[in-house]
Amino acid sequence: MSDNFIHQLVDTHYQGGLVLETGCGSTRLRDMFDEYIGIDLPQSGHIIENNTSVFADACHLPFDKDIFDFALTIGALYMFDDPGRACREIYRCLRPGGKYLVIDYTVDVKINALKKNLDKGIDRTFHFWKGNELGDLLRYSGFIDSDRQYVSLKSKLLSKLRCGIVDRRDTWLIYTAIK
Repeated sequence: MSDNFIHQLVDTHYQGGLVLETGCGSTRLRDMFDEYIGIDLPQSGHIIENNTSVFADACHLPFDKDIFDFALTIGALYMFDDPGRACREIYRCLRPGGKYLVIDYTVDVKINALKKNLDKGIDRTFHFWKGNELGDLLRYSGFIDSDRQYVSLKSKLLSKLRCGIVDRRDTWLIYTAIK
């Protein structure tokens, strides 16, 4: 996914305020926000660039409840040890009315990544989202509204028709959820 597409998604959904990015990696989106905290695991290999990012596990966020206005996780939720617990923690830290944007990979992309990892001798498993499992996970985590966003009209149509055909351009699952 291009940075332009991610920027457009964020611009569409971000209404201002304090931002939490879980699985932030290199914090490439930091400059989009005035108030930003990015978290990642210490073993991720990413360096804290300044005092607004911390090393933490998304399943045990070191923040008080109801302090963030917007949260996002891009291409990382499927790697969390317990995605459900991470979503509940993000929910806990969002203010009422706060929005959570989740961008994650489809099964096809994950299968290719798994094959590449195995070829390199890396034995790392991760979660494959089935059907509307990610949307259900967000609702079970407490979010009152969860909605799948579609990359293309073709992708949306195929989903509504419950066809097994995959739009190869649709390599991302995109959900928004509101507390």
